[in-house]
Amino acid sequence: MSGAVLELEGDLRAGDAEALRARLLGALAEGDVVLRTAGLTAVDTAVVQVLLSAQRTARQLDRNLQIDAPQAGALGVMAARLALGDALAA
Repeated sequence: MSGAVLELEGDLRAGDAEALRARLLGALAEGDVVLRTAGLTAVDTAVVQVLLSAQRTARQLDRNLQIDAPQAGALGVMAARLALGDALAA
């Protein structure tokens, strides 16, 4: 898959959600996106909502959004707490 590779790192909280949303929308407008999340140390539900919304947008744009969320990583742990199952899987 060709396209943008975005790395998420550190703590992402509700205050970061709008900037993340804009970044993802811009990247999806250009093509497919691989989102790497191994560098996240904390994430909250606002960020998870942005990611779920971005997946829907990707489908609408006929783009591929691949979210790499290791189970033991911050995003994987939050997804499990929210009982999202494979909702964040590509």
